[in-house]
Amino acid sequence: FYWQAISRWALILLAALAPVFFLPFTNLPVAVHKELLVFILILVAFFALLGRILIEGRLRYPGHLLMIALLTLVLVWGAATFFSINQLTSLLGSWATPDSFLTMLLFALLTLSIVMTFDRRDIIISLLSFLASLALLGIFELLQLLKIFILPFSFAKNSGFNPVGSINDVGVILAFGLVIASGLMSSLEISRLLKKLLGLAVLVFIINLIIIDFWAIWVGLALAMIFMISFM
Repeated sequence: FYWQAISRWALILLAALAPVFFLPFTNLPVAVHKELLVFILILVAFFALLGRILIEGRLRYPGHLLMIALLTLVLVWGAATFFSINQLTSLLGSWATPDSFLTMLLFALLTLSIVMTFDRRDIIISLLSFLASLALLGIFELLQLLKIFILPFSFAKNSGFNPVGSINDVGVILAFGLVIASGLMSSLEISRLLKKLLGLAVLVFIINLIIIDFWAIWVGLALAMIFMISFM
C-alpha cells in the first residue's frame, strides 16, 4: 500500500507542479529546477513501482501495442546515441535541449509508471491538478503581460518572464489545457460545480491565447478540437 501511494502521489505531484515550478536560486531559475523536479519525481514513482512489484511478487504488464512502440522508440534512440559522433552529449544532453537518450528513457519510465499505477480516478485527479496549475499559470501570465508583477524577484519583473519558457511556449501548453478542459466538460460524470470551475479555466486559457495570438497555436487547436469531437 505504501509503495503504491508513493508512486501515485509522485505522479500526481508531477502533473500539479510541472507547469508552474521554478526556484530563484540559479541563473536559469526555470529550466534547471523544473527538469530536476520532473526527473526526481519520475524516478521516485518508478522505484516505488519496483518496490510494489517486489513485495507483491508479480508484474502486471499492460499488454498494449503502444508499449511496444514506446520500447521501439527507446531502442532506436539508444542506437542513435551509440553511433553518435558525440556520445556523451547524446546520452546526457544539456539543460537547454531535453532530447537526450537519458531524457527519453526517463519519459518511457514515466509512461510505464502511469499505466501500471493509475486507475480511472487517478487519471481524473491528475488531469484536474494539471488544469488547476495551468489556470494559475494563465492568471500569472495575464498579470505579467499587464505589467503587474507579483513576484519579488528582479528577474520576474519583466513581462517576458514566465515559469515555462517563451510566450509562445505558454500559448502551446495553455492550448493543450484548453483541449483537456473542453473534453472533461463534455463528460456527464463530473459535477456541475466542477464544470463551472473548468469553464473559468477555459476562459483564462482563451484570453491568454487571444493576447498571444500565435497562428500555429490556432491551427493546432482547431485540429485537436476536430479530433476530440470525432472521438466523442
